[in-house]
Amino acid sequence: MSRAESTGQRGRWADYLALERNVVAVAGAMFLLGLGEELWKRFIPKYLEALGAPVLAEAGSHIKPDLGRLLLRGGEVVAAGGLERGLFDAVFRIGDIPSFRLWRDLEQAPDLPVLSLSRQPWRGLTHGVHSQVAPGSRLPLDDLGPAADFPAAVAAELRGRDDRVVALIEDLLLRHPLSEPAVVRGLSQAIDAGSFVYLGNSLPIREWNGFACPERRFEIGENRGANGIDGQLSTFFGAARPGPGNWAVVGDLTALYDLPSPWALRHLDVPVRIVVINNGGGRIFGRLFANPRFQNLHGLGFDGWARMWDLPLVTDVAGCPADAPAVVVELRPDAGQTDAFWREFRVGLAL
Repeated sequence: MSRAESTGQRGRWADYLALERNVVAVAGAMFLLGLGEELWKRFIPKYLEALGAPVLAEAGSHIKPDLGRLLLRGGEVVAAGGLERGLFDAVFRIGDIPSFRLWRDLEQAPDLPVLSLSRQPWRGLTHGVHSQVAPGSRLPLDDLGPAADFPAAVAAELRGRDDRVVALIEDLLLRHPLSEPAVVRGLSQAIDAGSFVYLGNSLPIREWNGFACPERRFEIGENRGANGIDGQLSTFFGAARPGPGNWAVVGDLTALYDLPSPWALRHLDVPVRIVVINNGGGRIFGRLFANPRFQNLHGLGFDGWARMWDLPLVTDVAGCPADAPAVVVELRPDAGQTDAFWREFRVGLAL
């Protein structure tokens, strides 16, 4: 980026943030590795603190533990509710490829101003102002002062809503300890901090973002994919790295669509753990379509698949043999408790 281009971009950002608007900052997925990512992770929490706006942070942003009270802990439902009620006059997205459903929902709000700052050339939306910053370069945002003060009344309403959603989630997790959200919460508590956690397909991404412990720090990879049919486990094996551990969290259909992938394990020199959340089908489609055929319901388990590739299979994280280079962890949430969790969650949100 030339000096003239950099100055011009800073001017556009400054003009944008100086507007008398309420801004919700959306910290998107900083997925790329290297010096550029380290600069972003060190700088952005400080900038967001100066900005003073509420923050919706994806797990892949790697900065959730650093945001304190700026973080909307209730996740997408809090931010989406704020948008529906007109609490925000603009959206400022910082980061790379987004995985939140909220980013797609913004397509239904073409008049809402959106500013996107990324190291990628793709804006991910058909509207808004998009600016690309080269990886490893100095971030022009450090020349900007804070935006207009976020209105206290709006902040109080948003914080109150966020606190109620968090309390609702914690209550439901306690009352439905075998539900799928509770299984994901337990998983985030059991995996060693600092591990690489690969979230494959939309349901693991949504549930990890909604129910994993926000204060625990992991290196997160998120890939919404194409309904799980695009080789998620193969992608995970390619992304595995040295460190505390490598964990894939996928659904049963995603694993079934990539059954041949463990042939590549012989080429890996790092340990991997494959967590399959087996709820007997593509349950997320049950929320979208009345016809159960869309869910591809089944009664299959993964013990035969594990034996085929000489992999140990366990049914809880604590049972993983420490010396095994690869392990399959099959988790089976209780369907009744999962249905009750989501039913009561929807009722609680409507109150």
